[in-house]
Amino acid sequence: MLAERSIRTGEAVAPTGLEAAERDRERLRRKGLLRRIHREWHEAIAANLPDAPGEVLEIGSGSGFLRETLPEVATSDVRPLPWVEETFDAAAIPRRDASLAAIVAINAVHHLPDPRAFLVEAERVVRIGGRLLMLEPWPSRWSRWIYRRLHHEPFDERGPATLRPGDPMGEANGALPWIVLERDPSPRFRAAWRPILARQTMPLCYLLSGGLSMRPLAPGWAMPAIRRFERASGLERQGLFRLLVFERTSS
Repeated sequence: MLAERSIRTGEAVAPTGLEAAERDRERLRRKGLLRRIHREWHEAIAANLPDAPGEVLEIGSGSGFLRETLPEVATSDVRPLPWVEETFDAAAIPRRDASLAAIVAINAVHHLPDPRAFLVEAERVVRIGGRLLMLEPWPSRWSRWIYRRLHHEPFDERGPATLRPGDPMGEANGALPWIVLERDPSPRFRAAWRPILARQTMPLCYLLSGGLSMRPLAPGWAMPAIRRFERASGLERQGLFRLLVFERTSS
């Protein structure tokens, strides 16, 4: 995200965790196209949850808007946020073994210092038949060009499978989910989880929304037409994001 400016000195200063979260929450609330994009993501998550009842936990809830689609979801973040229920590190989830029906992470895994540690915890706390649902940046010919030239966060497919310790939202590598799930997948993860869905999405729509840090180039009401074009033209396969759904198997 773009740094704020000090009123006195004009120098760039990073907002605090709460300030940045409040700013992003307000931007998401008022940017019509971006808000509709998140609603589509949330509806896709809801449609792919397991049928059996049980607790669904969101990791890295951020703005907390998933609850508008899934009121029963338990929200969490590494930062203490007034609209989020729990504060903890995703590498140490405060749940009993095999106690969750599902874990959801939307644009969160690429901010984790050690995504593999999170995946090990997810294996521990999600019961057999439960699901792990993630929506994250993902490489394609188109998305590589966009992320490397127009996005504020790094997108390094050759990077390590971890991030430097630091601000949990200041550090990021958009390619990190791809690194740990496809480039260098853990045999342990492959043994514990069965892939259910891997779908690329949003090659143009998110770009036109301006994301959280840029001015939108299209209004919210244009989203149905944009999405029809993306799908009909075949561009959807070059999407900036991938929806990933895994089912917990016996290990």
